[in-house]
Amino acid sequence: MKGRFDILEKKHPKTWAFLNNRPARLLLLFLAAGFLAKDAKDAAEIPEPPLIKLAPPVISTATSVASPQIKEPQNSLRRRVMRLADDLDSLLLEQSKALPTQEQSQSMTPEQKDAANHAFDEVTKKTNLVYLEKLRPRTVGIIAELKAKGLLTDYWDVPMEKGAEFRVLQGGETHRLRELAYHLDAQDKAVRFYP
Repeated sequence: MKGRFDILEKKHPKTWAFLNNRPARLLLLFLAAGFLAKDAKDAAEIPEPPLIKLAPPVISTATSVASPQIKEPQNSLRRRVMRLADDLDSLLLEQSKALPTQEQSQSMTPEQKDAANHAFDEVTKKTNLVYLEKLRPRTVGIIAELKAKGLLTDYWDVPMEKGAEFRVLQGGETHRLRELAYHLDAQDKAVRFYP
């Protein structure tokens, strides 16, 4: 450090004289402290910015006279299809509760597996009986209505249509029913989606 001051003293004698002048340094120090104090005082005197409250915009709802809102009836085909799919899914859920979990089936002896399979077969028979007695007429009727609307057009719809006569619709088929419900509007007219 001493070497730098020597160079400063030789090459820049006025700067060296100013740096060595103690009263001048003290004056600069007080001057800098005064400026900082004034800045702090000015910063404290700045008032809070004013608070502006804006009212939310008024949004008017446009209603067309030509197309009034149509209220969907409670017994529309779309709602009946969704209720049927819910009923079928709850029936299948009850049937699946009789199945052992994968962990349980891995730890079962062959006799226990046979007993579990027999119990599941019994539950499946009861499920089919409940379906045939309570849900089959609704299912067959709704599928016929969907077919009349021209909605049963995919290749997997034929097994669903034929199978509904004698067995419970399975999970993929109830999913297809839900999908077909979205192809109906509030007036039970078929809605086509084109790419």
